[in-house]
Amino acid sequence: MSWLLTAYLFFFLALSLHPFVTYPATLRLVPPVRRRARCANNEAGPESPETFALCLCAYNEEAVIERKIENMLDLRRRRPDLEILVYVDAATDGTAALLERVRDRITLVVSPERNGRPSA
Repeated sequence: MSWLLTAYLFFFLALSLHPFVTYPATLRLVPPVRRRARCANNEAGPESPETFALCLCAYNEEAVIERKIENMLDLRRRRPDLEILVYVDAATDGTAALLERVRDRITLVVSPERNGRPSA
């Protein structure tokens, strides 16, 4: 019976070490494989452009939204293929009005009623 408890102890000890030992080790192995696959795809056919999107859900963020959007637009200056998506969840302050000024540079969706983050 004591050998069974000892076996359980070592099993759960090994499981508890996974996030700190084996998981980082596997992450070190994955990027070289990805890099090779990406190179193989580029050699095989025409290069497809990569695009990225930043998604932001906002509710009553008037105090910080201008600084956040300026930061995102600065990222876009460095990476032109970056798309900025902003969802305003029926804010009762001036969040939507502040974002209207940059509507031509972002994709803005303003919800008339509060639905929460999952609906964004």
